[in-house]
Amino acid sequence: MIFNCYSARKFFGVSDGAYLISNKISSDNIPLLPESTSSENSLYLMKTIEQGTNNIYQDHLANEKRLEKSYTKMSPLTQRILSSIDYQKVQSLRYKNLLRLHENLKDINLFQVNLSTKTQYYYPLLVVQEDFREKLVSNHIYTPTWWRHVPEQSNYAKIETLLSKYMVFLPIDQRYTISDMDDISEIAMKCRKI
Repeated sequence: MIFNCYSARKFFGVSDGAYLISNKISSDNIPLLPESTSSENSLYLMKTIEQGTNNIYQDHLANEKRLEKSYTKMSPLTQRILSSIDYQKVQSLRYKNLLRLHENLKDINLFQVNLSTKTQYYYPLLVVQEDFREKLVSNHIYTPTWWRHVPEQSNYAKIETLLSKYMVFLPIDQRYTISDMDDISEIAMKCRKI
């Protein structure tokens, strides 16, 4: 039996919650979990609006630690927030942002981006330059690092090591505008040239 879990926190401003997907979910094969509460753990999300993401990063990490301690059902607050989202609009905004970044950065991107799917979480940008990621971060563009373990393990092929080391993921989510994508592109081009 295969289960997939998709975190709502990756995509939307909620402090808990994920979706468990399987073709055979029943109360017989998953434990009955207590319901979570999240109102007292959501203040950092409101601070994000007023203070910016960078200023509340430590609060975000504290919330992640809290979630590691136990498994619960999604809180009623999170369920209410997620039920009020226009998902088609969010998908459309993300896709437009992706297309704009691609239009602006395709000439420096060594990665072939699949534009036919509309499910991207970030814009994948492959630039083989040692300090490229650090330059983006110093310009306040957060780029998560995935697959950190790959370069140290010899059983991975060169392509996996290349992607782990040099792939950056530029934000495209619904909080951003086309103008933001142009600003991010300009910074990325500047960082590439330096």
